[in-house]
This record gives sequence, C-alpha cells and structure tokens, in this order.
Amino acid sequence: MKAEELTVRFAKEADIPRIVELLRQVNNVHQQLRPDLFLPDHTKYAAPEIKRMLRLHDTVILVAVDAQGLVLGYLFAFLKQIRGDNLVSRRSMHIDDLCVDAAVRHSGVGRRLLEQAVECAGQLGCADITLNVWEGNEDAISFYRNRGFAPKSHILEMKL
Repeated sequence: MKAEELTVRFAKEADIPRIVELLRQVNNVHQQLRPDLFLPDHTKYAAPEIKRMLRLHDTVILVAVDAQGLVLGYLFAFLKQIRGDNLVSRRSMHIDDLCVDAAVRHSGVGRRLLEQAVECAGQLGCADITLNVWEGNEDAISFYRNRGFAPKSHILEMKL
C-alpha cells in the first residue's frame, strides 16, 4: 500500500459495519493472549454504541481508508479533564483502541492513525496521550515505544 492511497479522517456512520469487523479482529488477538479474560469472536463495542459515540464531544474515532474507501484501521480515543487535589490539572487524550486490518498490518496504517491522533490531541490542548497495552502483545508494545511512548505506570495482577 502506498501512503498517498491512504486517508485518515473522522469516522462516519457508514463506517460502522467495517469498524465492527475490525473490533472482532482485535478482540481475537486479545483473546489469544488472554483467553481467561476475552471471549472469542466478540466486540468491545456494538454498532449502536459506536453510533452514539460518534456524536460525543469527548470521543474521537478516526479511520484510515484506502483509495476505494475501505476502512483499513480505526482509532478510538477519549478526552479527559484531569483534576485532583494532588494532580496538575490538564487535558489528556486516552487511546482506548487501535486496530489495523490483519491483511495490511506493518504497512503504515497504524502509524498514520497515531500521527493523526497526536495532531488532534495537540489541537485540542491535550498535555499528553495515554493508552494501555496487554502484556504479551509485543508487536503493539514495540509499535508504541518506537513512536515515543514510555511506561507511565504498571497494572499488576495476581490470578486466583
């Protein structure tokens, strides 16, 4: 895939069926990593919920589309206002989910989605961008680290 054949834009309702397909793909990646947590062939969000999210002011949903308009990847992000007695007040973007179709992974689609999210976060006055990656998802960890992300905290678990 050539970079000039790829467009990153805000998602539209017409993109929802393809986003749901990609949500299933990413769920299955997670299900392989953590079958104790993820059910096979499910999705994090259903079509009606995505439709509602498209109208929210604190939600950013980006899609990467090819020259024919096929959605090759998506990025869900939420804007948060951080406040607290012991915290510096600031606006933050949290990337909730990023998926690239398995058929075009490692072709620059994820990089372009992330670049657009960074630009959007800057325009919205965000001080930082956060995200979570499941332990064992080495491709994702490497992808984010190569783009400037570093650990901020660790969530630990003890299985019983």
